[in-house]
Amino acid sequence: MICYHESLTQPEIIAVNDYWLLSSETYSGFQYKVQEITPFHRGQKIRGISTLAGCCSFVSSDPFFSCPSCKRKKPVRGRQEYSRRIKTQKSEPCSECVEEQRQQAVNTAQEMLDAFKAEHLKPKEYVEMLSMEESLALLSVASGRSDDNFFLGESPENLSITGCEALNQTFLVSFLTNGVITLVSELPPKVEQENRIVFGQYDRVTYAHQSQNVRTYKHPDSVTPGFYLNAPIIDGEVYTSGIDSLIYQNLLASSVSPEEATKLHHIITEIQLDKMYRMTREISKEYGLIIDNSNKLRALLLHLAKHYAPQQVYFTFNVKARDTIVYMHKERPPSYIENQLFAKFVGDYIQLIENKGWELKKTWSLPPSIQTSSFEALFSQIYLDGHFDWNRLSAKQVVALWLENVQLSANAQELLT
Repeated sequence: MICYHESLTQPEIIAVNDYWLLSSETYSGFQYKVQEITPFHRGQKIRGISTLAGCCSFVSSDPFFSCPSCKRKKPVRGRQEYSRRIKTQKSEPCSECVEEQRQQAVNTAQEMLDAFKAEHLKPKEYVEMLSMEESLALLSVASGRSDDNFFLGESPENLSITGCEALNQTFLVSFLTNGVITLVSELPPKVEQENRIVFGQYDRVTYAHQSQNVRTYKHPDSVTPGFYLNAPIIDGEVYTSGIDSLIYQNLLASSVSPEEATKLHHIITEIQLDKMYRMTREISKEYGLIIDNSNKLRALLLHLAKHYAPQQVYFTFNVKARDTIVYMHKERPPSYIENQLFAKFVGDYIQLIENKGWELKKTWSLPPSIQTSSFEALFSQIYLDGHFDWNRLSAKQVVALWLENVQLSANAQELLT
């Protein structure tokens, strides 16, 4: 049976009939070759036979011209497709049945993914249990996600909360232990297959512009290995959205105890100290200096972190690195003290300015490897009116500004007084 487009004229219909005329005596199975049909109709105003064939469809009574699911006929639009059907003698599902089967597979896979999430990502009562520093850390790492996406990152490197690896590990261990977050270390093959059914090949490699760490694109509803935020339970109710607001409001409503003030002071100092260490490594790499990671160096860097801004210190580091190199070329000191010279030059200079009551006024922009962490940015936004760059402040200055804008408990006020 042939179905014709209504735009075909009578001569064109006859030409289409010749195109589809079958013959058991020819090799191709058709009575005429395509190039023979047009000359048969010379003098008649008809379009090219290929164009006409595309305007029509043909269906045979053979069973493999029917959908195996719904049994509806599946016409073809050209001889090539017809020949393939005849040769394979295999029925193919129609597009409607293919789409229905695909949707059924997607729905089944989605149900299994939801079951996997429900099994591994369990709601917990943790918001009221969070300390002030934990609330800040959790809000720092969770604020970048959307409300319906509980995925936080593939690895600890993707959760650079404070910029200080030691602090990050402390927070992660606490969150994992108390059920705040869950680590999905690996996926069963079945779950990976379900991801592909629902989302296709959803992973592709991208690059972070600043750190150049290789990261993978993740569909927000897919399941991949990594860290996930558990939904909080408050007064028996599970919250699946607005979690950031809950943590933020809980943070603002709480007053700071002496213990929390001490811990925040320590965290701020550690963040600034970590910057000092990274600045030292940058100086060592840039100037080719060997700098011994000694207790004396740590004491110096800790003093600098407490009392001086990183940008001020980095200027001093660059100047003293040059002085160290000049001294080494002129004096040729023994090799066993070369790795101590940079710390000595910096320490002597700091001691000099403090004895004379001078200040470090000149600054040097920090290298790209030292970025403002999400913890610093959030802390500044909440407590420092969002106008302060920690790279321009010492740890003591950050703490002082924080205490001016925070609600202290009675014990903390007495202690500070």
